[in-house]
Amino acid sequence: MAQITQLPAATPTRTLGESLRNYRERKGLTLEKMAGLLTTLGITISPSMISMLERGLTRGSFGMRRRLIDFLGEGEN
Repeated sequence: MAQITQLPAATPTRTLGESLRNYRERKGLTLEKMAGLLTTLGITISPSMISMLERGLTRGSFGMRRRLIDFLGEGEN
């Protein structure tokens, strides 16, 4: 019988929700303030949607994800 070799565990990548929460917490923003900031930048999103994204309960629309990814990439500075 062939020996089964266990493969190394996959390295998890940070999800959009995790990145969003990490950014919000580093900046000391509440869900409400984060929603306000994003809205001023043209990303209309509610505090409850941010919460659901952070907790992985929704993925949001493709367009929203794209805008959030762009924001997080620029917001790291």
